[in-house]
Amino acid sequence: MFAAGSMRNSRWMDGAHPAMAELWQWHAIEETEHKSVAYDVFLAIGGDRKLLRQVMRIVRIRFPLNVCRSIVQMRRMEGRPVLSLSFWREGYAFLFGQNGIIREVADDFRLFFRDDFHPWMLDNRDLLRKTIAMQG
Repeated sequence: MFAAGSMRNSRWMDGAHPAMAELWQWHAIEETEHKSVAYDVFLAIGGDRKLLRQVMRIVRIRFPLNVCRSIVQMRRMEGRPVLSLSFWREGYAFLFGQNGIIREVADDFRLFFRDDFHPWMLDNRDLLRKTIAMQG
């Protein structure tokens, strides 16, 4: 879901070092190309959609917490202040603001909870081809 979001919204990489932006785009491409493999295998061996939804509920809570923990660790490694109000305000807006990345993928996350959900319900093959073409 975030891979599709990053391919749809080039501004997510605004300010990123070009090499990192290229790496993230490559990662989005490869994640999208095999996005249903684990899902399909899990269901094929008798996995339960109810369990998947329970795990996704946990992920929805833990993901932002893990992002914050990683940011704190990276800022410390860079010797930058962790308690910068402006930095956290900007980060909050990037994640949860009106155009925040979590808000922008919220509809995709809601689809996950449908009984008939499959990762390719979010058919982004055209977006995938376009992103691959831009990678050269």
